[in-house]
Amino acid sequence: MRALHYGLVGFGLVLAVGCGNSYLEVGNRYLALGNPAVAIEYFDAGVSKKKDLATRRALLRGYQTYSRDLERQIEFLKTQKQAYRALTQLSLLEEITRRGEALAVPGASIKALSKSTDELRVLAEEQLNEELGNRRSRGTYLRSDLALCRQLLALGSGRDSAVARNCQSLREHFKSYASLAWAEGSSD
Repeated sequence: MRALHYGLVGFGLVLAVGCGNSYLEVGNRYLALGNPAVAIEYFDAGVSKKKDLATRRALLRGYQTYSRDLERQIEFLKTQKQAYRALTQLSLLEEITRRGEALAVPGASIKALSKSTDELRVLAEEQLNEELGNRRSRGTYLRSDLALCRQLLALGSGRDSAVARNCQSLREHFKSYASLAWAEGSSD
């Protein structure tokens, strides 16, 4: 009985997806729900399957909406002194811009974004360095300080000897703390 029920539900889903729910309709639903990233995937699939002008226009609208959303998020994160998190959004913007250039989306230029990436990386390094300095001046160490070091090193700040020394001393502090904690625990 259950198998029959699941079979009927599955058949109904196949009919619903196959009959009338085009890539354009599904993409428009996702766009209306505020999810332009998923909408773009549907529009892109629709354009590649059939060269429909309405789907192409919707794809362009989706790219523009998603690009604007990402640009707003990047600016917000920069004002919140979270440039490191803004780099993630910028990499999404670069990806969507590359795809937009391939489809000849007006205004899509990866060259303009490369300068923004460099500027944002420098800002992120400055913010993370400042935060690490503030944390080190308080005299106590937290595990989140190690995460901050990893973020700085991931940005390439390991070339800066002061950052490398600070991170190395922090690692040494936690290594000695861990060995003391282990030694105390093994003596019980």
